[in-house]
Amino acid sequence: AKPGSIKNMCEINGLTTFKEYLSDYATPETAKAGKQLIQKELSAISKDQKSLAEKLIAQVDAGERDVFV
Repeated sequence: AKPGSIKNMCEINGLTTFKEYLSDYATPETAKAGKQLIQKELSAISKDQKSLAEKLIAQVDAGERDVFV
């Protein structure tokens, strides 16, 4: 991996893994708080990274698992 660029993939993969956890195991209250946190984190990343992350999160919402960059 290029120095520093692995963060771009890890952050997106972390968000999708977190979304999987929320979808599969979280209480409604935790899921709501987690969704807010995901939105906050998405707003802090670049437009290209955000677009990819949103695509992968949508796949998780559709029932797919183990999605990653």
